[in-house]
Amino acid sequence: MPTSAIACWRCCCARQTIERCGGSCARKTSPTRCRDCNAVWASDARRSGTSSSSNGAVTATSPDKLTSLQRAVLHAMARAEPRVYLSGGAALAGFHLRHRTTVDLDFFVRDVQAVVDARAALGTVAADLQATLTVRQQTPTFIRAVVERAGEGLVVDIVHEDVPQLHEDKPTIDGVRVDPLDEILVNKLTALVGRQEERDLIDVWFIEQTGLRVEDALAAAERKDGGCTPATLAWLLSSFPVPADQRLPPPLTRDRLGAWRDELVLRLTRAARPPDDVG
Repeated sequence: MPTSAIACWRCCCARQTIERCGGSCARKTSPTRCRDCNAVWASDARRSGTSSSSNGAVTATSPDKLTSLQRAVLHAMARAEPRVYLSGGAALAGFHLRHRTTVDLDFFVRDVQAVVDARAALGTVAADLQATLTVRQQTPTFIRAVVERAGEGLVVDIVHEDVPQLHEDKPTIDGVRVDPLDEILVNKLTALVGRQEERDLIDVWFIEQTGLRVEDALAAAERKDGGCTPATLAWLLSSFPVPADQRLPPPLTRDRLGAWRDELVLRLTRAARPPDDVG
């Protein structure tokens, strides 16, 4: 598949257009999709469980990894407070990759007042779903709550996101505003520096399997978190533990993840060098 066709598809997807670009793509849309772009889109749909409808909109075609309670809260929140958007593991599990489960829903907003309004909306949503809502932590910029129904529990975070974004306008998928995959990759890199959890490393591996590259996200990651530099990432990942096979989503294995981590450390080390030092 020509590289231009892949870039063409990604460019449009990241910009939330409903059509794929035609030809080699010069950052513009076309009312029709070229043969190569259709092939790339179909290939990605088979991998991720999504497809395009007749008008090019993204729709889900295979079961996601969200629970019934997660889906109910997610879609109800999308209707009740349209300023929230989904990111993190639930966005990957429910829309982009569908590779693992998660017990969280991570909602983000771009203004502080929306945190208050989203908290109120969550209370209404829980009541409508006949679920209990317990707020565990609340500040002007962050809320963590637990929603429980029929023995099933769900952690819901509402976060004021005040750092620079790749995409201020988030695409809507199946009625839910969702962070684009390249934005989530940037966030996962900052998470690796901030909390160093194995799930973030696993997610980055799966994201790279779609064709996105860590190197392309480094500049944006450093804009979001000044400590998220290639050198820091390389240093942290060099001693990052690799989980056992039984804790990894298929087709990932411990050997495969370990080899990729070591290769990523080398790539990050190269990216950390001044241009004159790169051989």
